[in-house]
Amino acid sequence: MKKIGILINWVLVLVCCAVAGMSATDSSAAITPVAPFQAEALPDPDPPAYSYSSSIAYYNNYLIYAGDDRKIYGYNLDSKDSVVISDASSISSFTAAQGFFVSSDNYLYFHDNAVSENIYRLQLSGTWPVNYETLDTAITSAIFAFTENPLTNAIWFSSSDFFGSGNNFYLYEIDSTFTTATQRSTFAKKGDNSGNGPIIFEDETTLLYGESVFMGGDGYFHQVDTATGAVIQADYLTFAGGLAGATYDDNDRIYVTSGAGKTIFELQGSADPLAIGTTDNDAQGIVYGDDNFYISELVPFSSGADEGKTSFDKFWDASPTPVPPISSSGGGGGGGCFIDSAGRDALKQNCSFPYLLFPMVLLLGMGIFVGLRRERF
Repeated sequence: MKKIGILINWVLVLVCCAVAGMSATDSSAAITPVAPFQAEALPDPDPPAYSYSSSIAYYNNYLIYAGDDRKIYGYNLDSKDSVVISDASSISSFTAAQGFFVSSDNYLYFHDNAVSENIYRLQLSGTWPVNYETLDTAITSAIFAFTENPLTNAIWFSSSDFFGSGNNFYLYEIDSTFTTATQRSTFAKKGDNSGNGPIIFEDETTLLYGESVFMGGDGYFHQVDTATGAVIQADYLTFAGGLAGATYDDNDRIYVTSGAGKTIFELQGSADPLAIGTTDNDAQGIVYGDDNFYISELVPFSSGADEGKTSFDKFWDASPTPVPPISSSGGGGGGGCFIDSAGRDALKQNCSFPYLLFPMVLLLGMGIFVGLRRERF
C-alpha cells in the first residue's frame, strides 16, 4: 500500500508541475539573451532525456542527464555524443534519476524522484560506467535538491511533505561518510499547492531555500540560517512563474531559472533579480562550467507531441573584459564552485562592478602610462 501511495503521489507531482506552453519542434531549445549575454541551442542528446526529466549537472566538459532508458549519461559538449556514466535504471521502473549535483570532490549526487527515501552518489573521476552507492535517509518526505556548504563542504538536501501528508519543508545535512542524514531545519510551506525549488548557499551559514507554487504560480527564495535552522526572512525573493534551478558562476554570483516563468536571472542580493535571458519553453536546470552556463528547457504538459521533451542550451557572458575568479575551491554542476569567506565577503560588496569599473581602471592606467612616457622623452 505504501508503494501504491508513493506512486499516486509521484503522478500527482508530475501532473501538478505541468503548465500550458508552446509546442516544440526538433530544435525546441532557444534562449533570447539580454546583452552582453549570448546563447545557442545545442543538438538534442542521443539517447534523449527521460520524459519530464530536466535535471542536469556539469562535469569535465560533460552535461549529465537521465536518458530515456533511465541510465545516467554524459553529453560531451564538443562531440555532442552521449556516453553511459552509470546504469541507474534499477532504482525505479517508472521514473529516472533526478536532482543531479556534482560536489567539489567530484561525486555525483542524485535521488529517485520520490520513489523511496534513498539518495545515491557515484565518483565521477574514475572510469565510466561506474556503480553508485545508496544511503537510506529514513525520512518520510519527498527529496528534491542538493547543494554543498562552502565552509564545510558538507552536502545538504531539501525535501517536502507529499500532497495530503503535511505542509512542511525540510533541510538535511549528510555526514562526510555518507551514512546518515540529519535534519537541520523545518518550516511551513506558503500553501498546500507548492513544492520544493532549488537550494543554494549565500554564505557559510545563510541558505536560499526555494519554493515553487504549482500550476503556474510564483517561486520564492526563503533565507534560512543553517546554524540554527531558523528562517531569517520568508519570501526573501519572488520569481514570477516559478523557481526551478540555481548555480554559481566563477565569481560565485548566483543565477537561477524560473521554470514556467521562462526566464534566467542573476541575483542582486535583496534587490530585484536581474533578467538576463528568456526561454521558449520552461527554463528548468542551470549549471556552469568552463565559462558557460548550460540550461535545460522542458516542453510543458499539454503542448502536443513533444510535451515532456528536454533540450539543452549554451549561454554565456560575451563581455569584452570578463573578470577572473577571486579564488575557487571546488567545482561541478549545480553550484560546486566556492570561494573562501574573505573573498566571498569582498565579492558580495562588489558583485556589480565588473562591466563598468574594470574598463575605467584600464583606461586610467593607460593614460598614466602614456603621460609617463611623454614626460620621460
